[in-house]
Amino acid sequence: KRIAVVDRLVEEFLQANEKNMLSEAVRASVGLLTQDNNFWSRVAARYDSAQSQEEKARVAKMARDVQDICRKLAEKAGQSQEDANAGLQKIMAAAANEKGEWFLPLTDVELGRMREAVEEENGGSEELISLSLAWMKRATEAEEQEVAMVVGVIQKVLHTISAVTLTQDDFNLQEGASTAAQLLHQTLQAREERWDEILTTLCTQETVAGTQLLTESDDLLQKVLFTLPAGSNKQRVLVEYIQEIQDRIRKAYKMPSPAEGPITA
Repeated sequence: KRIAVVDRLVEEFLQANEKNMLSEAVRASVGLLTQDNNFWSRVAARYDSAQSQEEKARVAKMARDVQDICRKLAEKAGQSQEDANAGLQKIMAAAANEKGEWFLPLTDVELGRMREAVEEENGGSEELISLSLAWMKRATEAEEQEVAMVVGVIQKVLHTISAVTLTQDDFNLQEGASTAAQLLHQTLQAREERWDEILTTLCTQETVAGTQLLTESDDLLQKVLFTLPAGSNKQRVLVEYIQEIQDRIRKAYKMPSPAEGPITA
């Protein structure tokens, strides 16, 4: 059964190569190529069973082209990882003091430098975010206080990436946006430590209803889900960021969580 799957893939690549679509086909199946050792043996079998020199040439050309595409993908992945590592180090270094140390909470000046570094990285690539999550996981498992400090700094990196991403064209405020949308945007751009204070003030002064803020945050959440690649770490981080502000809204306005019942406030 497994061999039949690989044989179909070989045939798909042959047909895609004739249509100048091999690169797209290889990218779509790169997981199978890297996990299944049968692919090249099945290509060789297809070559040996070819009934004509023309067919042998067709198979050989496809094999060479697939190898070339895989090599370029590997080089690109390696470069992306190097870029992500350099970018994350740059962002974290921007928030350190003159001795290269971090103390939480970061000052507004340090956080401002971190934001500038994130903006220079165009809001953070998928590779950079994936690396951030990996570093945070590794630091979380460490018991040393100095290493544990890194967790808080990386969390702040992810918060900043989320805030910066939400100012980009796909998510930024549109002309004529409602008051609730504008206030939500302003809150999301503030440092996370001030969210409770800002939302409590909005509630106390009756500036905007909690239900309106939740509606706008739901709309923003849908944009994230439909705009960013499904299952990507960037989508995951943005979703968690917006869900966190939704929890804070419910807390400030004393609204029940979805599991507790309908919103009545």
